[in-house]
Amino acid sequence: MSILEDMIDERINSSKWDSDIARRVMNKKALFIRRTRFLFSIAASIVAITGMGIYHHMNQRAVLKSTFDYIISETVAGSNENTVISKDMDTKIIQYCMNTK
Repeated sequence: MSILEDMIDERINSSKWDSDIARRVMNKKALFIRRTRFLFSIAASIVAITGMGIYHHMNQRAVLKSTFDYIISETVAGSNENTVISKDMDTKIIQYCMNTK
């Protein structure tokens, strides 16, 4: 037998060789778990930020409308929250507020 074959046989029969393989396998599993957790946390953060942005965008017009209804009801005598001065005026007010942010 050659020296190389003797070294291979020695390593195969060695218990240290088995523990090295087991350690490497466990390290790979731990690395996989860490990477998976990291990627999952990034994905969850992206979903949360996107959800907040969509909610804010969808809710913005309703908030502006209710704010202006409140202001109009406080300043115009005899009006309530459903009073519409004019559709054109409401549209202009909303567009102005969205452009000045």
